[in-house]
Amino acid sequence: MKRWERLFTRIIFKVLYAQVKHSADTLRQKGEQALRDELDTLIMIHDLGVVIQRLYVFVGLKTANKVTREINASIKAEQKRFGMGFDEKWTRLILEYFRLYLLSKAVLPITAEIKRLILETLNKGLNEGWGIDKIAGEIEKADFPLIRARVIARTEILKAQFYGEELAKQDT
Repeated sequence: MKRWERLFTRIIFKVLYAQVKHSADTLRQKGEQALRDELDTLIMIHDLGVVIQRLYVFVGLKTANKVTREINASIKAEQKRFGMGFDEKWTRLILEYFRLYLLSKAVLPITAEIKRLILETLNKGLNEGWGIDKIAGEIEKADFPLIRARVIARTEILKAQFYGEELAKQDT
């Protein structure tokens, strides 16, 4: 899991930081109100859903295959040759699960939290009399994108592993 966590933390951080950087650039170029307006209309961080979907498919399939091997070994059954049949079926089921539940339970709440953290930094800077460049710099150098990326990677990997285990148990 640690290997997956490092991999997906890095990828998620890039996506989150791209939004943070974009927000800081908007503040510098267009001002406070433009940033607030942009954040008000931001529904979903660009590419976040794609990254989390890939996480679910990758981790879910790896886990489903691992659990299936363990179940088969524990009952000393002959290894079944799965070919692509199970992977295709499991991939479809994981993607269906993602479409039904994870947009509202992962992507949208993550976007809302990043927006909240950006606005918190903006408001702090305005209340303390900072200039636009200092506020934008504080938004860019804040550690919340990395912290959130780590938490998101851990949480979503665990969810994907659980779902992969459930798929394997249903099919075994």
